[in-house]
Amino acid sequence: MVHTEDDVKKLSHQLGLAPDEVRAMLESQGGGGPSSTTRRSAASAPPPKKTRVDDAWGDFVREETQAPAATTSKYKQPQSASSSSSPNPPKEAKKDPPGNAAATNPAGNLAAERKYGPVSPLETGGGLLAQSGILDAEVVGRTKRPASYRPQCYDLETPTLLCPSLFPKRKVSFVAASPSSCHSMCIAGGIAYGWGRNEQSQLGGLPARRTVWTPTPMEVPTTSDLVAAAVGKGHSLLIDADGVGYAAGFNKFGQCAVNTSIETINKWRKIIVGSDVSASPSGNEATAASLGGEIRLAHVACGENFSVALDSAGRLYTAGSGENGCTGAGYTGEYFVAANKIAFSMDMKFTRRSRFVTRQNTGTVAGDSDNGETLPRSSEIRLASISCGRNHTVAVEAECKNGTPRRAFSWGSGAYGCLGHRVQADEYLPRVIDNFSTNIFSKNSPAKASCGSQCSMIITQSGHLYYWGKHKTAGEATMYPTIIDQLANNGHIVATVSGGNQTVVACTNNGVSVSWGNGLHGELGYGKNGAKSSSKPKFIEGIDAVIVRQVLCGYGHTLFLLQEEDEEDKKALAKVPIVEEEEIKAAAGNKGGAIVASNAGGGFGSAKKKGRGKKK
Repeated sequence: MVHTEDDVKKLSHQLGLAPDEVRAMLESQGGGGPSSTTRRSAASAPPPKKTRVDDAWGDFVREETQAPAATTSKYKQPQSASSSSSPNPPKEAKKDPPGNAAATNPAGNLAAERKYGPVSPLETGGGLLAQSGILDAEVVGRTKRPASYRPQCYDLETPTLLCPSLFPKRKVSFVAASPSSCHSMCIAGGIAYGWGRNEQSQLGGLPARRTVWTPTPMEVPTTSDLVAAAVGKGHSLLIDADGVGYAAGFNKFGQCAVNTSIETINKWRKIIVGSDVSASPSGNEATAASLGGEIRLAHVACGENFSVALDSAGRLYTAGSGENGCTGAGYTGEYFVAANKIAFSMDMKFTRRSRFVTRQNTGTVAGDSDNGETLPRSSEIRLASISCGRNHTVAVEAECKNGTPRRAFSWGSGAYGCLGHRVQADEYLPRVIDNFSTNIFSKNSPAKASCGSQCSMIITQSGHLYYWGKHKTAGEATMYPTIIDQLANNGHIVATVSGGNQTVVACTNNGVSVSWGNGLHGELGYGKNGAKSSSKPKFIEGIDAVIVRQVLCGYGHTLFLLQEEDEEDKKALAKVPIVEEEEIKAAAGNKGGAIVASNAGGGFGSAKKKGRGKKK
């Protein structure tokens, strides 16, 4: 078709383009750019009239007429992308929106061997147990509260030392809560204590009841000290000093990993660890291999209906429901059990997962092909930090002996962008979070992972806190890791962080604690008559200058492990309220008497929240 100069002028006016650009577009006839003759003519012609910089069509034409830039990615490229002159990009590239950092990697040669050190259970150093939020776990998340319910009777509206007389000669060394749990556990002197909701025997061995009001010792069939714990919506896990795991509670989906289909595990039973079963890179078959050597569990984490574990070598294991890809197996295994009912695959014991990928995976059943690009030496990757939200997991690679930057991975439900891949899509295999593979993190790589119900957080080696996902009912989701400016800009070094159902709490190494989100039951810790929500990080005055060694957010409550080492610690702790077992039981049996916390310090001290020492 022949186009006249009038046609060119008309299109130039309508599209806001220079005549030469319009001619190039017409001559290409959809081929993506002008011919070589046209390029030579354009080069000798006078400069075209300046175009509108905000015109989308002009940008498109200019991009199409430029030669494609060479990629700097060190990952193996898909076969369909081998020709750079192809006008159609590979399908995998369309999965992620512009701005993804997949092509940038400062970690050197990805195929090089990485040497890791051993992975040990978290050592907090011990301290005092404190809690904010509700004690009556029966009402949390219920659609209708009892008519006699009075918040002031059961809510701890500021962090309060919880029954310190129960631990007179030993420190609490570990606390456990999760965004979907209405029950909690702690470990003191190698003994596990549990409290909160117990309708599904998640506090193994304790009488099944709606609420266990105070920390109560649990009988676990081990002669070794317990060192780590985790809780889900209706199940709980423990690890002893020998690396043996124990589980109790709701087990309909196999999340207790005790290799049985019994729906409820009433008493603590040993966890079973199976062989290495993972989808092969081709996606056509499953492979099984002996792990070799003794398997000692070191870390555990629980989602709503699944569980995740690491052994002392940093190898990854999962159990429970495969819905949304929560087990990281590479498939969901969904199938019809009735005309309108779908079920998903279940792993009844801990199964090793050794495939880590760099792009989105879409397989739905075992053996399906997918577009996941397996990382070099994937089976050798070791992890050191894991955390579970309601239906997703975030993990951080173990520290490499040669100083190679650590990577972060995520998988499971991608609702609200909680996986950090810039899209709301589920991931069925552990996928590297590309944002943490850019040059900015070469000297400040991820160190610790934490998850809220539908949000995720990473603390870097420099103590910077990155957040993505959504934890509030209002507002938009954060689709990729974003630094928390209010902390970073003021020089705060974050030591521990946790997310709850709708809350986030972060504590620094200088005794400054902040929280934000929605806390109906006082779990934000703002004190009596304090706000029940905050859109931005707000200081928790009640524990100002108190060093928090571990913080865990549950559903309607928050747990703190407070340091008590020297006189400065004791001075800071003097203002923290205390509630004892007798006071709680009296209010629980009375259902009308308020819990009155004593306070030796007589108040919360100065309104200026500066932690310890001068802050910027």
